[in-house]
Amino acid sequence: MTIATKNETITAIFPRMNKQNTLAEYKEELFAGSYSEKVEIVKEVILSVEDYDAVTNSFLTDNAELWEKIGGRRNTKGIDHRYDFTEEEKLEWMENCVTMVVRVSLEVSYDETEYENRHRIPFLVNTEGHEYARYVGFLTSDILVD
Repeated sequence: MTIATKNETITAIFPRMNKQNTLAEYKEELFAGSYSEKVEIVKEVILSVEDYDAVTNSFLTDNAELWEKIGGRRNTKGIDHRYDFTEEEKLEWMENCVTMVVRVSLEVSYDETEYENRHRIPFLVNTEGHEYARYVGFLTSDILVD
């Protein structure tokens, strides 16, 4: 397993129905309904095939070491969230927010073929402060592979 700090902002796609236990369930829900969201990748985790398969079949299991409770929203303009926002202030706050996520991908060695691992796509985790993968999202280009 390789872990690196990142600071990359992208647009990701998330299924409307969350808190699934497997990657297959998330993919199924994704095609049932989805939404896009600006995310900031704050950590990247690269897993072996064995670890990838274990993680993608146990999202609801606590894994504090991997996720570090990374998630939630951060306002890129430094505006603190308040519950007494006017509708206009709330819209401005939301327009300048990113959701913090962990990007997980597969470690591939040169002796493995791309075909063997095509279904092991990268994914994004937003824990919303929990120790399990509460929300799992995808890069739009990666979901088209499967």
